[in-house]
Amino acid sequence: MATSSPAGAVGVLTPVSVRVQQALLKPVHQRCQEIQHILEETSTKDLHQIFPYLVENIFGFNNQPGWGVGTIAKSTQQLDYDMMRQFLSPGGPLIRVVYRLQADPMCRYDFPLSCLPFPTRQMFEDNSYHGASHIPRQPSARSLSAFEFYFFHYFYLCVNPQQRSFFNWSNASEALFTSLLEDYLNCFLPLKGKVVNPMPTAASPIRSPVAHKTHLHRQGSTSGYHSSGSPGLKPLVSLLKSPHSPHHQVQQRSIPYQVSTTDPLDQEMWRSETFVEILVEFWLNQNSLDSPEHHGGIRQAMIDGYQRVLSYSDPYYNHFYREVFLPNSDQVRVVRMFIKHLHFFANSASPDLVLASYQAQNLSPLDEFKRNVIPQMVQKKLYVFLRHGFNHWPLDSSFRLLLETWLSYVQPWRYVDPNAIMKEKESKVDNKWFQFIVDNLLFYTHLFQEFLHRSQRMDLSSAKNAYMLFRVTKVFGLPNLRNMLEEAEHQMYESHHRLSRRGPQMDMGSSYLSHSNSVNTAAILSLQFAELEGPAFLYKPLFEEGTKKQIEYLLQQILHAKSTSSSTHKSSDGGGSGGLLSWLGYGALVDYNATKFTQTGFPEEDQSKLVFHLEQAARNLCNLFQLSMESVETMATSVTPPNANSSANKFSTQSLPPDFIESPTGPVLTQLGKYQLMNGLRKFEISYQGNPDLQPIRSYECAPLVRILHQVSSFLNNKFSDKIQNYYTRDDMVGKMTFILFSPPSEQKGKKSSFVASPTRTKDWTTPRISLRFLANYQTLGYLMGGYLFFYMFFGMGPVGFSFILMLGLLLSVFFRALVLPASKFKQS
Repeated sequence: MATSSPAGAVGVLTPVSVRVQQALLKPVHQRCQEIQHILEETSTKDLHQIFPYLVENIFGFNNQPGWGVGTIAKSTQQLDYDMMRQFLSPGGPLIRVVYRLQADPMCRYDFPLSCLPFPTRQMFEDNSYHGASHIPRQPSARSLSAFEFYFFHYFYLCVNPQQRSFFNWSNASEALFTSLLEDYLNCFLPLKGKVVNPMPTAASPIRSPVAHKTHLHRQGSTSGYHSSGSPGLKPLVSLLKSPHSPHHQVQQRSIPYQVSTTDPLDQEMWRSETFVEILVEFWLNQNSLDSPEHHGGIRQAMIDGYQRVLSYSDPYYNHFYREVFLPNSDQVRVVRMFIKHLHFFANSASPDLVLASYQAQNLSPLDEFKRNVIPQMVQKKLYVFLRHGFNHWPLDSSFRLLLETWLSYVQPWRYVDPNAIMKEKESKVDNKWFQFIVDNLLFYTHLFQEFLHRSQRMDLSSAKNAYMLFRVTKVFGLPNLRNMLEEAEHQMYESHHRLSRRGPQMDMGSSYLSHSNSVNTAAILSLQFAELEGPAFLYKPLFEEGTKKQIEYLLQQILHAKSTSSSTHKSSDGGGSGGLLSWLGYGALVDYNATKFTQTGFPEEDQSKLVFHLEQAARNLCNLFQLSMESVETMATSVTPPNANSSANKFSTQSLPPDFIESPTGPVLTQLGKYQLMNGLRKFEISYQGNPDLQPIRSYECAPLVRILHQVSSFLNNKFSDKIQNYYTRDDMVGKMTFILFSPPSEQKGKKSSFVASPTRTKDWTTPRISLRFLANYQTLGYLMGGYLFFYMFFGMGPVGFSFILMLGLLLSVFFRALVLPASKFKQS
């Protein structure tokens, strides 16, 4: 473990450590200035002593509060934001210290294995890393260089259970953490130039695991990762991967010789590769496809963001029991930032030079790294990250963050020029992206099929869920994308069929990244499937009949959600009379169930977009899978969707009710209905069904006044109910005025007890009545008080005169309203 205090390394407090502790007691902006002066005046020996404590204190490691790297925002803490960003920037004082310590091979720092991602930690616990047989006991920490140690803590901050709960970015672009990430990406993955910005000090002796051999990649390597370098040096890959894995051994046999590492441009690449490797390890490698859901599954329990299972001492159980990590929304945001920048970075590589077959391509190490960073370092772990998220993310609107991350990765053509404005126009996908689609076919086909399964469990009557479906279908409906996906699957099966007739011999040596026309598509995809999903994976073509049947089922759900949304939207537009105040625009003062939302639970503007998104999604799916919309609509009308039962037509609810069956004792939830209710997919309508005059007192009402007005109204109704009823049923002007002035009859539901069965509901109808409860509304009282003050100040009118004017205005408005009242509406009431 790294030292927990600046004196921990030597056991005594030094003057430098005392100054550091005193500086840490000051506010953040002053702390940065004090620490910067200390770092600039301190020798390398003293820096080595205080460096681990300072880094852990900054990022809140070992239960320390931290400096707020994950919580400081520009809009709320401008001064702290500016000072921290300058202090931790790639050219800032702390990174300069990192380079000074990096130049000394004796400066090593321990990082606990317990903080590494579970797949990596499991690899060490299983003694599968390099040199495990020579270590007498299981290590508890890994020794890192200063550069690795700093970025281990930076990237671990986003997944640290003690710190990630404080991440809640209302605007991610103003957060300090994302600003630093953008600075680091621009520094270590530059979009311009052919070299990485040089270090201010000597290069590190630690060698990169990729750049020094990438030009051999086309000669005999697969998409994997080589681990080579100078004798006696430990590249970062040895910390995170097993050099003795079968895949690694195949790669080592394919390398004919080692490459010299004396190229100064090559030596600068180790920072970029180390940076990407650590980012991918902490943010994308928290889970693996060797988890229980791929081995039959064992129930897991969630604890504090992790799903931890019971630990067993038996190695047999340790093989099956896994720890599953669920990222939060902020982590998905920064992963998407990385993916978008990575596309810009990879697309900024120099184009292939058209040379003769006997000539070598003279590309810079940075260009070689741009070509290989995605398939060798990012592809597999990003696939696991997305695959796990598709299976475990809650069925709510927050899934859109993960969805947009996936869509960003499968659209590299959107990230070619960082200075160009993103266009919403559906432009044709150029054929030059065909090789990328082949290299990442599972991202397009298998993840799309996983999304289909998820869409069938979503409530498509929700505007946000409908928009997510629309986004995916819009991307996959881009012109020429379907042709390239179909061509990739066609070449795979055609090549496989041709090779099976020739015999078992086939060339597996060439990289699937090669742009040669002789690339074996079947071999490429077989390696890809085995690498991403395992050797037992059975690929299902995207355009087979089974997938089309799922699309037809999803289209029926879309049409049903569209019809349900249209019916509820129309029913929300109509309404009965709410009395005089309803005609004047204050119906909510009388109708206590009135709301600005539609019955589906979303605002009017969202509800209007819902139908549009569902229609576009259905059209895109039909075009993608070459289905007839007319036939799907005919099928939808003849076959009742599983989620649509008679209950949806019986009750007018703000969303579809859960699936249930009618029984002698009333409705009973089915297993599907229980699942829908527990996951928030469906819900029953909750509304007041008793006497409308006895509804609970609202927060915007004066409680004593509500009770007094109810007693007055009850007294008047009991005394004059017969006369009110007679006036209400008349067909003349008096009847119309009574219809407007008094509250209309309403249905009152109650329960009748029974000893042999559950209580049965009864329905009673109230008579037209006087309801003065609207006078207890604070808003109404405010209007009355404002009107009284106006007449008092400008006309000197007292309470009696104001009451007379108010009654006169009320009678006149009722009279003129009765003159224009439609006869059809009056007779219907």
